[in-house]
Amino acid sequence: KGTIASRIVKTYGMPHIVVGDLLRHNIQQKTESSRTIKEHIDKGLLLPDDLVLTFVVDELKKLGDRGFLLD
Repeated sequence: KGTIASRIVKTYGMPHIVVGDLLRHNIQQKTESSRTIKEHIDKGLLLPDDLVLTFVVDELKKLGDRGFLLD
């Protein structure tokens, strides 16, 4: 999946949004949500959709009208 994604990104020059990277970045930055994220990950639980969507929507807002590849 990562190999194909990197080829698509390179060919079409679009940003590659990786949800796992967004979550790890928030944990490293010690954001308000980082404790919740870390607790779920440590327990092996799925994160609530609304929390994940918050990160994805925030990232998409930064891109404006540009295309993207969501992974």
